[in-house]
Amino acid sequence: MKKLSSILPILALLLAVAGAVAMKPAPKNNLVLTYYFTGASGEEFDHTKYDVNPPSGGCSGSTLACEVQVPNGYSSIEDYMNWLNQQSNKQELFDAQVITERD
Repeated sequence: MKKLSSILPILALLLAVAGAVAMKPAPKNNLVLTYYFTGASGEEFDHTKYDVNPPSGGCSGSTLACEVQVPNGYSSIEDYMNWLNQQSNKQELFDAQVITERD
């Protein structure tokens, strides 16, 4: 019994240290940037064809991208488009970020 009572505090300390090390802070939710495509077909990868305000006609339709969200890690549509234009599957990556479309 004496042996057990000397091991218990050490075991409790080890469990406390292991628990503290295993706990990780929750990831911060980065703000996702939203832009609106204002250009014509074929200009989707030109960062100058985007605005932070929705178009006057709104985002309703099925032809052109309208509301586009820039993924975490990019500070602007320009940064995202610069990276995107270097990718071989840029259309697929872009399409995944399109939230709404317009005619």
